Amino acid sequence: MKMQTYFPSILAAVLTLSVGWGQDGTRGLHNPAVEKRAENIRKQAATGPASGRVTVTPTDPVLGMNLWHMRLADAASPVKIRGLQHKTQDKTGTRDWTPERMTLGDAILEDELLRLSFESASVGYLYVIDRDVYKDGTKSTPTLRFPTKQLRGGDNLVGPGEPIQIPSSKDNPPAFTVVLTRKDQTGIQVTLILSPKPLPEIVVPTKESPLSEALVAKYEQQFGTGVQMVEDKSMVKLVSTLAENTAASDPSKPLGDKDPLPITLFHRAGHPGDSILATALIKVKAR
Repeated sequence: MKMQTYFPSILAAVLTLSVGWGQDGTRGLHNPAVEKRAENIRKQAATGPASGRVTVTPTDPVLGMNLWHMRLADAASPVKIRGLQHKTQDKTGTRDWTPERMTLGDAILEDELLRLSFESASVGYLYVIDRDVYKDGTKSTPTLRFPTKQLRGGDNLVGPGEPIQIPSSKDNPPAFTVVLTRKDQTGIQVTLILSPKPLPEIVVPTKESPLSEALVAKYEQQFGTGVQMVEDKSMVKLVSTLAENTAASDPSKPLGDKDPLPITLFHRAGHPGDSILATALIKVKAR
């Protein structure tokens, strides 16, 4: 599946070191509201059915993700985006759109517009790998979508309070168009890695590039054990807030403890301070 934009990489965004997190990863954590937000992210990651609840320690890796379906905005929408082109609803790119939350259980139709955002409870380095998934269960070659030097110089440091939008509101266009590469395409598997240190095997390329199956399998074995997922389905169809949109573009205005948490949270139990690898399937449908 392709998610088309006018820039080459399809799944990539980061915080800029010069105005974002410091090299030691402490900038935002000195803000009490951001510290409380990181605590809230961990608490939310520990929720779920009584039999599945876990204890999340202050050093356990937790990674949050939002899937945003772009829909036409109404007068009450706090965030309005213009410049998107939709095959049937906005061919000229002159109408206003707004990001609306969806879960991994919701399928997105071909030609629809999609955005992703990420946030973590602790500071680390974000890597995004994807593979097309087909009806017979086969998958395409894994591709490193982020980091690349073509987006924010390859800076992939992420932490609490400052959501990473992919694409960002400053990108042109600020959303992906979902395009199926085969008629039997059923989804796109997104592999997310949050590591406390840069992965030594990955040298940041200029643009998206294939990765070996063996390397991805190695990461899955090393970082993918004990990972649990929690989704807050009560937030489905809630639109992006002005604070969320502002925090993604202005590091001086991070999200606090009263702002919405990511709808999907991945937590790796029993591995304090370690890396986490989470796999998510974005379902797609042909029209």
